[in-house]
Amino acid sequence: MKINIIDRSGDGVIIFFLGWGFDDKIFYNATILDRFNLFCSGVIEDFCERDYDIAILYDYRDLEWQDIQRDLDSKYSKKIVFAWSMGVWACENIEIKGVKEFYAINGTSSVADNSYGIPISIYDSTMESLSSVTLSKFVRRVCDNNTLFNLVKSIGYRQDIEALKEELLYIKQRSIEAPKHPKLWRSAYVSEDDKIFPFANMEKFWSSRGVKFVIVEWSHFPFFNKQESL
Repeated sequence: MKINIIDRSGDGVIIFFLGWGFDDKIFYNATILDRFNLFCSGVIEDFCERDYDIAILYDYRDLEWQDIQRDLDSKYSKKIVFAWSMGVWACENIEIKGVKEFYAINGTSSVADNSYGIPISIYDSTMESLSSVTLSKFVRRVCDNNTLFNLVKSIGYRQDIEALKEELLYIKQRSIEAPKHPKLWRSAYVSEDDKIFPFANMEKFWSSRGVKFVIVEWSHFPFFNKQESL
């Protein structure tokens, strides 16, 4: 697992578990960062962006956490977690201490699952046929909007195909196991027309957990309305 921190001189930190295929570059874009701050202002009480650094986590080929926890504890007095897409699975399998609130966005911890996650045939096909061409098609489905897709393309997403395949295999093998920490979430955000995690599966998953979920009009990529022009 990799981490990068956007330093905004805060004594708090928002720990953001990214979805598969993305890395920290996505949060260095001003448009996306503005939308993220707007989202946080509606979720976190008395939110001020200067009060929170952003710790960006990605690449879940391992879930080594102790050193990251120690570093975060040494720097921050308050912690809030957002987990997006497959980041929900990663978050539920790490013992994250000292966090005030956990929020899930467009994902479940039953990653490859016909009832609660991504249908297994689709997951396996994505993994087995992965190439730069099919990865681009995947990111297009994540965005579900040409304007947003072009923005994400201009920022860049991960292109390390073999590492991405390894990550998909690792997540699938590990997500068969019961999650270690399933009772984290204050609430979840679920997109009605998500092209990666089917809405009906996310709805069933969070209902089975007894977690309140908010239905939003985003694509799988969070913070942007599906038909919005940027």
